[in-house]
Amino acid sequence: MKISHIFACSIAFFASLPLAWGGEKNNSTASAVISGVEARLFYEGTGILSDNIASPAPFSGWNTMIGEGDAKQPANDLLVTVSLTSTPAEANVKGPLIISVVNEKGRTIASRKFKSLFFKDGKAVKALYLRDAACIGKITLKARLGAQERIGNIELNCGD
Repeated sequence: MKISHIFACSIAFFASLPLAWGGEKNNSTASAVISGVEARLFYEGTGILSDNIASPAPFSGWNTMIGEGDAKQPANDLLVTVSLTSTPAEANVKGPLIISVVNEKGRTIASRKFKSLFFKDGKAVKALYLRDAACIGKITLKARLGAQERIGNIELNCGD
């Protein structure tokens, strides 16, 4: 085989790699919309998650560490999720998406940043896991993507 033929085949192969790896889905017209911010307690007895407890869901977060209030089991940790939709349905959208948890004093107590978002069937969900949240007090859950921002609120308190 001639060197020029090998060279031409190599160029064709490497030029096709972005298509094989889904490069065609990363186009500049793809866009994403934040469709929801939710939070779920991690139940320590079974390892399952609660229903959404972020506003506007009605939830009494009193002594969740021992399964009181509206908690169905003891729970100390919280999973914050952000749901997104995209156009087109299969896309790789440049971020960043920033998920943050802010306390009553305005201090960020946890955050996570996603540089890009991959969508399959027009949907994606990103998450932040917050440990030891049972007595965290009043917190605000924030999701920001470009100029978009969605907010949820929770209050988890402890006492006698």
